[in-house]
Amino acid sequence: TRAAKPDMFEKRRIVHFPKGVKEKTFTFDSVIPKGIVAAFWPTCDMWDISRTRRLTVLSRILDERLRVKLREELGAAYSPFAYNASSEAYKDYGYMAAGFVASPDGAGKMADLVVSIAAELSEKGTNEDELNRVKTPFATRLEQVVRDNGYWLNNVMAPSFEYPIRLKWARNMLPDIKAIRLDEINTLAKEYLNKDTALKVLV
Repeated sequence: TRAAKPDMFEKRRIVHFPKGVKEKTFTFDSVIPKGIVAAFWPTCDMWDISRTRRLTVLSRILDERLRVKLREELGAAYSPFAYNASSEAYKDYGYMAAGFVASPDGAGKMADLVVSIAAELSEKGTNEDELNRVKTPFATRLEQVVRDNGYWLNNVMAPSFEYPIRLKWARNMLPDIKAIRLDEINTLAKEYLNKDTALKVLV
């Protein structure tokens, strides 16, 4: 007989963001002199879905700033990235990540630049124009997603036995994304993209 309630494995759902570590380097031998410059900031798990959606929008703003600075202005990277990863499995765990493929030479300075771009967003915030340039295409993309059977099957129906809240999430997703306000994004930027909490990773 299927259990009426699934085992949540609470004791196994504890992971901590590294503490007391500001920079970590991983070295490997390669014929091609390439590396990855990245930075990570601790965030939170996904279960406050409104906050998670806003962190996703914040990550897209950071992604856009990295693209403008590193690709268009400096020509240092073709495809910089930023994304939010709020954990479904681990309680209170998540991170914001940003980085790009780079030459090993000067990687440390480039990591500092990534952190400084995020720090400026944290300290000064964004504006309505930048927010709308990110939020509008994101909402348009989600309008396409909800017309796809794969979304309803894999993201809503399949996990709804264990997490019935996903049915509600599906109903309010688009209205909530469109309702995101500037002050909400700036508050999250100030809280989560602080330069003092950044972990630089060089590969």
